[in-house]
Amino acid sequence: MARGERTTRARAPRTRAALAATTLLAGLLPALVAAPAAQASMAVPRSGTLPVGIDASASYQGQSTCSPTPKVGALKLAALLRATYGSFSVGISRPCSDGGQSEHKEGRALDWMVSSRVPGQKARATAFLTWLLAPGADGQPAAMARRLGVMYIGWNDHFWASYRPEAGWTDLKGCSTDPKKRAGGFDTDCHRNHVHLSLSWEGAMAMTSFWTGVALAPPCQSDGGDWGGWGGWTAPGSSPAGEGIDLVPVTPVRVLDTRTGSGLTAPCRLTGAASWDGTRRDVVVHATGAGGVPAVGVSAVAVRVTTYRAVGGTLTVSARTTSGSALIPVTTSPSSVGAAATTVVPVADDGTIRLSVDGGSADLQVDVVGWVPLVVPPAPPADPTPPPDPTPTDPSPTDPPADPADPPADPPTDPTADPTDPPVDPVAPAAGADTVVGGLTHVVTPSLVYDGTARPLAPKETRTVRLSVPVPASGLSGVAVTLTADRTRAATYVGVLSASSPTLVGSLRTSTTAPRATQLLAPSTDGTVVLRNTGAAPVTVRLYANAWFTAVPTGDGATLTTLASPVTVVDSATRLGLSGPVRTGAARLVNLTGAGGAPAGARGVLVSVSALGGTTDGTLSIGSTAPAQAVSFTARQWSHEVVLLPLSASGMLAVRTPSIGTQVRIRVLGYVA
Repeated sequence: MARGERTTRARAPRTRAALAATTLLAGLLPALVAAPAAQASMAVPRSGTLPVGIDASASYQGQSTCSPTPKVGALKLAALLRATYGSFSVGISRPCSDGGQSEHKEGRALDWMVSSRVPGQKARATAFLTWLLAPGADGQPAAMARRLGVMYIGWNDHFWASYRPEAGWTDLKGCSTDPKKRAGGFDTDCHRNHVHLSLSWEGAMAMTSFWTGVALAPPCQSDGGDWGGWGGWTAPGSSPAGEGIDLVPVTPVRVLDTRTGSGLTAPCRLTGAASWDGTRRDVVVHATGAGGVPAVGVSAVAVRVTTYRAVGGTLTVSARTTSGSALIPVTTSPSSVGAAATTVVPVADDGTIRLSVDGGSADLQVDVVGWVPLVVPPAPPADPTPPPDPTPTDPSPTDPPADPADPPADPPTDPTADPTDPPVDPVAPAAGADTVVGGLTHVVTPSLVYDGTARPLAPKETRTVRLSVPVPASGLSGVAVTLTADRTRAATYVGVLSASSPTLVGSLRTSTTAPRATQLLAPSTDGTVVLRNTGAAPVTVRLYANAWFTAVPTGDGATLTTLASPVTVVDSATRLGLSGPVRTGAARLVNLTGAGGAPAGARGVLVSVSALGGTTDGTLSIGSTAPAQAVSFTARQWSHEVVLLPLSASGMLAVRTPSIGTQVRIRVLGYVA
């Protein structure tokens, strides 16, 4: 609980007289009829100290995975019911083979086995539901349902939904209107012999204020259009800013933290798409104008996205430019497991990007670690106040005042200029001046630049390492590297930082069964990076350079052009570029040139690589001149990385993994020429 936050303590069990102070029976429980005399002394659940702030009503999060193990919040609620009302059976789990959609299959629904046909049991249900749905101090209904994360209720022919509280109790499956369903054979379907309670994922994981004493932030809101909800306003008709040239690494600057509200109008939680229409609930992030990233003239940003406190099965966070742009998957992680990855996202012309999650909910942190200048920077805004005349004269009292509608005077001309000369480009170097033909980007065959084999990184150790040739020791702005870790005796995390900032620019969760790899962009001026082992097991790490970036153009450098929107060139599931999933451990070739991807003759390519793991955990290697360990994955789970690689004259890329059945997607984000 935040320091200084006022709290209220829930009262001890209340009597019927106290319950009668609410209007709930008349307004929200029309189907429960008057409580019998036995309810006069009926208890209601006790709670601990509750905050003044209250959780938002749970949105609908329908069952989408198979995970029937009872979740901690469901177990706690079942224990609360038994402690308050006696040892009635409470069912939580249901086999996934049973037909139909049900939160029981995710271990987050309860069937409290009390009967509406037994007066004493009905009185218990009425007392609990009256307490659950009573208004809170804010005047809004269902205070305790919000604090417990109750998503919907089925009881005695009726249905109540947290996401439609204004509707109150409505008919359940025709049970209250169809005379045929009054028979006892319909008691289970009509929920007469039990109270059904489905919990949101936050309620199921006991993250709500009834259990934590801290109100959970509401879902980030967006209508999927131009209004960015919690993230702010995006200009009507916003569109991608355009293509960019060269990537400029910067010291990480945090532009979003949903839990603290940094970068937002208020704290919120990123939640999945609405189950009934699939509408994405984007959070809009202003990614320019902070740290080393300018406010204008930006085509794309390199961002490191971190998910934490994630719930709801396996979640994928994606980025895009506008509400109509293609999604770029950034990271996929199981519930409760934090994850992070780096990607490059084109920005909208108002300097924003959008992030969304495909299910469940999570908190997000976003750090900008690089930016790409526009190919054609926008013209600077006109100064509405012209500079004063350097030799002003007092106007004659007989002179009329200047008309503001008059056109400005012609600018002075150079009397020596030849009117047939072509116009001078103000940013072009003068003729005869020393010029450098080249660029900032130096893409290379993946090269081992740090080998920790002889000296594993000890638990809790922080180590500064200098990258070897071909990475130079000066004149740099940053490096694009692959971090690999051998399998460890216990899972641990390896973080990578730049020497100039305590913020992570990359991290890798090791595995006890297979080596792992991840991609990262690290700002560095001298070829050094910092490694940190935050776990309890030693780990052997290696770094492979894929590219480095110089602070100024050099003769042997090239230009990285980022596309205004990603282009999918490989999708094995639809047989685009590859004819189906991996069937053998042999390499398969794909063409990355043409079809809107990299142009013929490109020297390198910036790609987003996604892999849906096959039969085993593994790593997908891709490369044109030599293989790079592009993305590591868990069996039957998606994983995503962005990697910058050299490209041979053929434009072909070899794709290989020993994990049979792996599906592959590759999107071109840019190219080097």
